[in-house]
Amino acid sequence: MTKPKEITPFFYGHYYAKIPTRFEDVGQKWIKEVNDFAYPVMVEVLGFSPQIHKYVVEFVSDKTKPAGWYDGIRIVDDFEGGHIVFQTDILQTEACKPYPKNLEGGLVYETIHGFLQPLKFRPQWRQRTILAVDESFDILFEVELDFRLGLVDFAGGLHRRYYPKSSGQMYFGALWDIRDNFGWTPFQKLFETLKDSPAPLTIDEPSLSYYLSIFVGKDVTAYFVKHGLHI
Repeated sequence: MTKPKEITPFFYGHYYAKIPTRFEDVGQKWIKEVNDFAYPVMVEVLGFSPQIHKYVVEFVSDKTKPAGWYDGIRIVDDFEGGHIVFQTDILQTEACKPYPKNLEGGLVYETIHGFLQPLKFRPQWRQRTILAVDESFDILFEVELDFRLGLVDFAGGLHRRYYPKSSGQMYFGALWDIRDNFGWTPFQKLFETLKDSPAPLTIDEPSLSYYLSIFVGKDVTAYFVKHGLHI
């Protein structure tokens, strides 16, 4: 008697996923919607083609691990890409929600990690740039994505959660205020500068303020000081 398969491999767009077979339909729907609706807008938000543009998605049942995480570049079944891992439960709690709610599931956010990872660590992902202090830039990227997708409520939820200094994302409040006053273009210019820089840029707060001030065309020091950062 043939044993029923437990995992279904699935290729679609920028993703190769190994989906638990019992969740095959909902898992494929989730990945298709993120790939078709969110991924092109993520590229627009970044401002250029991402260096990491293929992703491997796997699912585990391990309660000692977080709900989902980005695990760097890996090769799975001869497919190389940014490795995204989720708890199997996420297919029940996130992907079953009707579109576009499931865009706010972890697949979008973990893909954002992949988009920004080459800009955070260079070379060989060891030397940190100014984006790598915490996840403030990743979260702000998701905010901009939400606004462009018309998911204003979700962007507001990220603001409420991460804007307070107590959230642990030390730069998010200042970055939110700068984006709110000057738009997204300064951040696209920062990403472009990091991509084209022959060496990693300094990660301290004065350098972050310096670069954003150049791209804004105005001194933004006050936005960092407002949030208790030392410039």
